Amino acid sequence: MNKIIKKRAIAFLLSLALITGIAPIDVAQAADVENSISTMSVQDESMNEEQKVGETVATEEQENSQSQANEEPQLQYIYVESSYLLTPGTQKVVASLQEGIVPSAATLIYENEDTGEQLSVQAGEIDEAAIAFSVDYADESQTGIYHLLKVSVDINGVTYDMDLNAMGINSRYGVNRDCETTPDAVVEEGDTVGESRMSEQPGVAATFLTFDENGDVIEDESAENAITEATAEVDGKAKARSLSDSAKSGNMVVVLDPGHGGKDSGAVGVNGVYEKNLTLKIAQYCKTELEQYSGVTVYMTRTDDSYPGGTGGASEDLDNRVAYAKSVGANVLVSIHLNSTGTGSAYGAEVYFPNSNYKPEVGSEGKNLAQKVHDELVSLGIYGRGIKIRYTANGSTYPDGSLADYYGLIYRAKKAGFPAIIIEHAFIDNQNDYNKFLSSDEKLQKLGVADATGIAKAYGLSKGKWERDETGWRWQYGDGTYARDCWVLVGGSWYYMGSDTYMLTGWQTINGAKYYLNPGNGAMQTGWLLLDGKWYYLNASGAMMSDGWTWIGSGCYYFDKDGVMAADTWVGDYYVDASGAWVQGWVKPCWIENGGRWWYRHKDGGYTASNWELIDGHWYYFDGAGWMTTGWQLVGGAWYYMDGSGVMQTGWLEQGGTKYYLSSSGVMLTGWQIIDSKWYYFNASGVMEKDTWIGDYYVDEKGVWDTSKVKPQWILSGNRWWYRHGDGSYTKSDWEKIDGKYYYFDNAGWMVTGWQLIEGKWYYMDGSGVKVTNAWIGNYYVDDSGIMATDTWVGNYYVDENGVWVPGKQKDVGWIQSGEKWWYRHNDGSYTVSNWEKINGQWYYFDSAGWMMTGWIVLGDSWYYLDASGAMHKGWLEEGGNKYYLNPEANSSGAEGVMLTGYQKIDGEWYYFNKGYSPAGALYYTGVTPIMGDTFLGGKETAVKKMADLYKSKKKEYPSEALGREMNQDKEGFKEEDFADTIEDFCGILYEEAVDEGIRPEVVFAQSMNETGWLQFGGDVKIEQFNFAGLGATGGGVAGAQFESVRQGLRAQVQHLKAYVTDEKPKKEIVDPRYNLVTKGTAPYVEWLGINENPKKVGWAGALRYGMTLVKSVMKPLEAM
Repeated sequence: MNKIIKKRAIAFLLSLALITGIAPIDVAQAADVENSISTMSVQDESMNEEQKVGETVATEEQENSQSQANEEPQLQYIYVESSYLLTPGTQKVVASLQEGIVPSAATLIYENEDTGEQLSVQAGEIDEAAIAFSVDYADESQTGIYHLLKVSVDINGVTYDMDLNAMGINSRYGVNRDCETTPDAVVEEGDTVGESRMSEQPGVAATFLTFDENGDVIEDESAENAITEATAEVDGKAKARSLSDSAKSGNMVVVLDPGHGGKDSGAVGVNGVYEKNLTLKIAQYCKTELEQYSGVTVYMTRTDDSYPGGTGGASEDLDNRVAYAKSVGANVLVSIHLNSTGTGSAYGAEVYFPNSNYKPEVGSEGKNLAQKVHDELVSLGIYGRGIKIRYTANGSTYPDGSLADYYGLIYRAKKAGFPAIIIEHAFIDNQNDYNKFLSSDEKLQKLGVADATGIAKAYGLSKGKWERDETGWRWQYGDGTYARDCWVLVGGSWYYMGSDTYMLTGWQTINGAKYYLNPGNGAMQTGWLLLDGKWYYLNASGAMMSDGWTWIGSGCYYFDKDGVMAADTWVGDYYVDASGAWVQGWVKPCWIENGGRWWYRHKDGGYTASNWELIDGHWYYFDGAGWMTTGWQLVGGAWYYMDGSGVMQTGWLEQGGTKYYLSSSGVMLTGWQIIDSKWYYFNASGVMEKDTWIGDYYVDEKGVWDTSKVKPQWILSGNRWWYRHGDGSYTKSDWEKIDGKYYYFDNAGWMVTGWQLIEGKWYYMDGSGVKVTNAWIGNYYVDDSGIMATDTWVGNYYVDENGVWVPGKQKDVGWIQSGEKWWYRHNDGSYTVSNWEKINGQWYYFDSAGWMMTGWIVLGDSWYYLDASGAMHKGWLEEGGNKYYLNPEANSSGAEGVMLTGYQKIDGEWYYFNKGYSPAGALYYTGVTPIMGDTFLGGKETAVKKMADLYKSKKKEYPSEALGREMNQDKEGFKEEDFADTIEDFCGILYEEAVDEGIRPEVVFAQSMNETGWLQFGGDVKIEQFNFAGLGATGGGVAGAQFESVRQGLRAQVQHLKAYVTDEKPKKEIVDPRYNLVTKGTAPYVEWLGINENPKKVGWAGALRYGMTLVKSVMKPLEAM
């Protein structure tokens, strides 16, 4: 029964959330038993069958209300305010226990599904109606999907835990994330609960809450009523002020209900006429007449030959008629009918109205209306049979225990809070009634006008009229006065009359809200409005939406402070498309750093790869993996330079004293170029040449071509040579490098030859004047500087202090220590630099100065380890807490002594050494796991149990609906054994398909769980594809392969795995569409399914350590069970 709890229950409006949160709810409605009708007298049989439904309604509701709370608490409902919450924000959760149970404390336990972390929050408010929890989310670090687990309450010192999962309640919501949710859980009514979600708590009656206008909690045992009441209340709480807040509050809403319709013809009268057709015409005439009165809005439950009950019966038909009236805010429901006895003997009009029980004001209002309508019908000459009420014949009652009305329409309307009357205008099967009142449209119109007149008299409605003068339009009431400073409802449209009584048009601000009144006719506009190329939205009350977000239909839109809809732009961090609708999942483009590298995320999550992108006015180039590049980059055969922030450079670029020039498009220039009216020369590497000759042209120290200079040249004078510079000068008493060779000129500028003592050092110039280096001149030797060697070894030869070779003198060979360093002297006195040398069977490496090295060294991309003696280490090495393997001999794996990476087979065992991770080459993983062969799971029964137990331990809900038999039974070729109602069924099919092909079932299970997120999916592949291994899903929204059943999807996965192991064809018909794309036998081990780890660089997936993850995260836990 309905009751008001006289206290402020919860600090927020549950009514608002019920509109979006509780959407359809499975509730056993008591009203469904209204088809039980007792035996009626002949007089009663004059009523239509549709009207007679409802006899047993109150009885069942009485029985449902008799369940009483016991001492142990039982959950009535759990409600989550927002399925999608943005940070910062607060999630509100409400739970309710049965009547009379008020806990002293309560705790909500929930978990973050992304991290697995369990959290709890104490109740903020507790009263007799509900328990309120508030969970604050401060920032994006709390992003994730959250799942309610249980509610714990303390009552009289005892703590009770109510497990929501066990009750079948799966309440989830997303924080900064979209979350697929089920409607808020409600414990079902009646004794059907034991067969549905609350199988462990049978017999618990459901209670639903709304709030009244005073903020008091109202309990209702009908979900439909609670939702309807909440809907009505929400209509008055829109962001913009409702018109009902102003002068419109006096509006009368009348819902006309033409009886029968569609498949229900109603009574059949004289000449075979159908009651449904005449009642529709009477209602239409009534509506036309009634709309001529001011202050009334008229709706009809049907406007054509349709059946409001849809595919249902009479009970659903009555439900829908009353529900529709409630949804439009009806003040009264007028049901229009024609009588019939089947014999044609009865005649006249009668009107049924509600009794005075339960809500006496509804009965009183209905009685007055019934009398007024009856009087108008009698005034037409129809025989008056009176106004009537009819009580239930079987003792059914209203929630307060009083005797119920007989007619289902009247009963339902009274419970909804407004009166309904049934007008039986005349007898359709009586020849006299038909001829006088029903046989023409003119006569039917009179009936409709009489109904409208009676309604108008009952509610004090009056007609008015428009008047127009030179100033404008005014509305004159029936008493001659004019509407002033108020809204006027005329012909179904609203108009506003100003303080001067004249109709306003255009934009108007009224009582704080902004409205648009059609400039042509003054009618208030609602819905979308396009003005001057800008879109506005006017809600159902006409108020313009502004300064915020609002949901319209299935889209969410943003309107600025002037009410203009945003389109194709970002509003904060949210994007709206060209239609103005918020695009879910799009994020604001931004730079993202990952491990010291940068990439640029587009609004759809994508990124540019192997291409240029213009960002904030600057060009950037991204490599094949999407990383922003810096420094020199060769793109399309041209060189470009990106600075440290990745921006492409143009114009002059200087690096370490070297200058380059980049065109306006960023291309590095080469050859002769004119820049700012000056000529420059850039060599093949792009370097600007300076202070040099380019062919016959000279560029100065700034790189500019000097047109005043000529090319230098040798001049022969007599038998002597000198060198003329470009300016005509020449070198004296100094060296000069000419064409890459050194010459010496004496104090007169002549080129010298032969031995020359220069600054105390002897040099030798050949006949052409070129300084000789690294050569013997008779018994003398000049080094790489051209200086004559003295008192030193030249190879195996010794020259004395005068530079003369001393024949027969020899030198020692061996290791020489100098301080803490060692070097190795050859017999000629030389030593190895920047290279390997094999000494006494061991390899040593010497640096650029000739010193022996120890420890780790890297040569190119290869690492080596030299022990403390400098000798190359080979084989296993333990160093720094890590193990490495240095190649014992040169082979296909690499050079002798090189550190091995990736998969290596050593002494019959496979090992995996890091690739690209620090420390490079450290042993990471030992062994490989065959994909084919014997399973460690045992027989089918044991294997299925282990896999199912591991799945359940992840606390994921098995998608039985999508993968089960019932959802798929209508498919062509359906076979029960190909679908899986439970996880056990799923694992059974998986086991059969794997074992048939020799594939280990634990491998198939591990991969399908990894690829689908434990059957939760959520990526490009959808669950209805039955694609459990992402076959063909190559990213970028590509969904991949579609299969017909669970079995076919698993069979394709097994066949694909087998292709990686062997070239042996599958035993069954190939259903894997990508089978022929696999290079057969390239990945016989699970670990090799990862392309990065596979020695042949092929495999199933490119994710790092893909196969190792399958083993560690799924197969190892399975083996341990």
